[in-house]
Amino acid sequence: MLGRIKNLAKRVIKKLLGRSAPAAGQFSLNIDEVTQESISGWVAVLANPSHRAVVQLVEEGVVVSEASANILREDVLMAGIGDGQYGFSLPTRMGAFDVRPRIFSVVVDGKKADIQPIVIKPRVDSAAAAICVEMEQRMEALLALHSERMLREVEQIVNNQ
Repeated sequence: MLGRIKNLAKRVIKKLLGRSAPAAGQFSLNIDEVTQESISGWVAVLANPSHRAVVQLVEEGVVVSEASANILREDVLMAGIGDGQYGFSLPTRMGAFDVRPRIFSVVVDGKKADIQPIVIKPRVDSAAAAICVEMEQRMEALLALHSERMLREVEQIVNNQ
């Protein structure tokens, strides 16, 4: 019974992936999880199952992180897609105090993936972000006052000698 279910699952996934004569360089990409810390999924180059694709996370034209898609994925293996070693995890490198949404694209073996951009909103909400900006401005003002005071004291010491 389990063998029949496995075979049925393989046929369904192959049909969903359109496994009829893949073109060279054609790949199947699936993003499974998007968090503040990372983006993970799997990618298989259909014409060359032994190839491990290089996956890049790109923001505003700059590569943020890169990985080889070589992590064993049992679900992909059970679906009959090659040896199942097509998983990847890309760190987003988001800071704890990022205040603006980050927009990423995924590149596979140098080709931009045909998927929607991945938008990750910051951990802090807009009110907390405004507080962070206000605190930063106040700290800069305090440091400027302190620097001015120190400069006056140094000038007094130099003038009194």
